[in-house]
Amino acid sequence: MAWRAAASTCAALLILLWALTTAGDLKVEMMAGGTQITPLNDNVTIFCNIFYSQPLNITSMGITWFWKSLTFDKEVKIFEFFGDHQEAFRRGAIVSPWRLKSGDASLQLPGIQLEEAGEYRCEVVVTPLKAQGTVQLEVVASPASRLFLDQVGVKENEGKYMCESSGFYPEAINITWEKQTQKFPHPIEISEDVITGPTIKNMDGTFNVTSCLKLNSSQEDPGTVYQCVVWHASLHTPLRSNFTLTAARHSLSETEKTDNFSIHWWPISFIGVGLVLLIVLISWKKICNKSSAYTPLKCILKHWNSFDTQTLKKEHLIFFCTRAWPSYQLQDGEAWPPEGSVNINTIQQLDVFCRQEGKWSEVPYVQAFFALRDNPDLCQCCRIDPALLTVTSGKSIDDNSAKSEKQTPREHSDAVPDAPILLVSPIWEPPPATTSTTPVLSSQPPTLLLPLQ
Repeated sequence: MAWRAAASTCAALLILLWALTTAGDLKVEMMAGGTQITPLNDNVTIFCNIFYSQPLNITSMGITWFWKSLTFDKEVKIFEFFGDHQEAFRRGAIVSPWRLKSGDASLQLPGIQLEEAGEYRCEVVVTPLKAQGTVQLEVVASPASRLFLDQVGVKENEGKYMCESSGFYPEAINITWEKQTQKFPHPIEISEDVITGPTIKNMDGTFNVTSCLKLNSSQEDPGTVYQCVVWHASLHTPLRSNFTLTAARHSLSETEKTDNFSIHWWPISFIGVGLVLLIVLISWKKICNKSSAYTPLKCILKHWNSFDTQTLKKEHLIFFCTRAWPSYQLQDGEAWPPEGSVNINTIQQLDVFCRQEGKWSEVPYVQAFFALRDNPDLCQCCRIDPALLTVTSGKSIDDNSAKSEKQTPREHSDAVPDAPILLVSPIWEPPPATTSTTPVLSSQPPTLLLPLQ
């Protein structure tokens, strides 16, 4: 009996040892060399291959991907897969279940960015075993090279050639200049008259740099080929941009100087003609503007603050001049001037009429036109027709003063000036009981007093 128990125990140990040996054959392989390089904005696949001694059952295994950036020493989970459950913690991250059946647990990341460079770890669990591997991901951006001639500040027989490289990452870059002549067809590196500026960082994290080659073309052989050579980690072969010196530049002859002078002065001549035309156009506009003079009403409204208008309102002046006053009949059926182009004769008649009829609220607005007449600078500024400000009739408004005194309150009888300067004067304020602040039109348009002979 004892030997049977010992045999059973030995068999169980052998079975367990065989199971552990079989289950222990699990490993993960990443990119050879431990570093994977990918271009900026590329759809990258980070490789992770599983090797297991038995066929994989994806419903009973787990895959987890972690990422640790170059700047922060903290690992972040970006994808996990367990049986029927999978979740991406980075947008677009995925592991293909179909490829996983054959042992391919590679992680796919669309649109990789510079800041996503760092260490990626692939962790595989096949119960009860676990295996993992890591890889360093480098994101690079290839430079774009441009060669051009900078003619700013260049002296005669000199050339300044610029080689600009832009949009590259990482920052390390090497720019050299080479030349090939007919005597020496093999490239020769140029070490003199080469200036390479500092790298400049762009908003997206990439860099720019410019290298300059100065040449004295009079000392170089025609047909010489110059090359700007750019070396960068993102490039399998260097970028080469070249130009050929077609002919050496010597001192200009008198004929060449004359032709050069003509070529340079043609644009200046066109600019001069353009300036003359512009001045003529501006002068013509000024002449046209002078032809469109203001009416007295528009002039007063435009320069409202130039008058004593503290108690007046623009809308009242417009109402009187365009609606109320035109309803008053002028002498001998004369038509009322349109759009506020009233003349001094009309205003004189209107001033006497308003005083006789007790329209004291309208008198200050009538006085505005007298004040305008007495301000020649303002009249000239508004380009008012001088005929509107000149008395065209031999009749004088002073002859009506005696008649106006009869209908004017006693306290106002001594003040009817021909052309008062202030719009509102205390001597013209009507008694409180007779003041009217709102214009009222009569049913029958009144007739203005005729100027006395």
